[in-house]
Amino acid sequence: MADSRSKKSTPLSVSEMLAQVADAIKVHAEKPNLYGYKPYPQQENFHRSQKFGRIFLGGNQSGKSTSGVVEGLWWNTRRHPYRTFKTVLPMHGRVVCVDFIQGLEKILLPEFKRWCVMSDLKNGSWLDSWDSFHRTLTFDNGSDIEFLSYEQDLEKHAGTKRNWIYFDEEPPESIFGENMARLTAQEDAAWWIAMTPVEGITWIYDRFVEPSKPADNDDTDVFMVNTEENVYLPEGTVKRTFGRLSEDEQKIRQQGSFVPKGGR
Repeated sequence: MADSRSKKSTPLSVSEMLAQVADAIKVHAEKPNLYGYKPYPQQENFHRSQKFGRIFLGGNQSGKSTSGVVEGLWWNTRRHPYRTFKTVLPMHGRVVCVDFIQGLEKILLPEFKRWCVMSDLKNGSWLDSWDSFHRTLTFDNGSDIEFLSYEQDLEKHAGTKRNWIYFDEEPPESIFGENMARLTAQEDAAWWIAMTPVEGITWIYDRFVEPSKPADNDDTDVFMVNTEENVYLPEGTVKRTFGRLSEDEQKIRQQGSFVPKGGR
């Protein structure tokens, strides 16, 4: 009988090693991590902003969630190419989404898994870093991200101070205000919203896009991004996706524009 140890210790041939390298390169090319992120111009403008608040008003498939996720990873890993931090590690972030089933499980977690550099996670493992009970992602450097939803009671949005907060889609104004209290007294602090304005003219528009007192909005940048600006979409995507929608729906879902609803 052959010695089973010899099978376990058999080294890979040169051709097998080259095949593994080729497979790894292919995976990285198709789904790059944080090192392979190349923002298109409007995404870069969003990342470059040094304002306390930023709002990415983007159409569907404009890459708004990707921008929000990458921004948070840059903060927690201290690899931000456009910002210098004064705060020592660890960084503490918070992501607030519409709900846990659609918003977190189906949209945000896959984005975080895609863009995370595995060596940045605890033991280089997503399983070791992701706490599904507390909905917290912890990094090897001690930084963390907690995930909340708009469905939770307002009191759930209290808690310890945070360095940054990312709202995926438009938050209720009361939840936004409660979360802002978590950013006080931080040397490095910021918030951003990535959203498509499907609810019409809301408090976001009144407060940040067309405020009655423009001086009140000095610490916030607003970026309006048409889906057509996403150079990474396959050719014909915009026409197939939005071609049959009404003019108002195209303004909302392709251009990221606020459109009055209900006769306002």
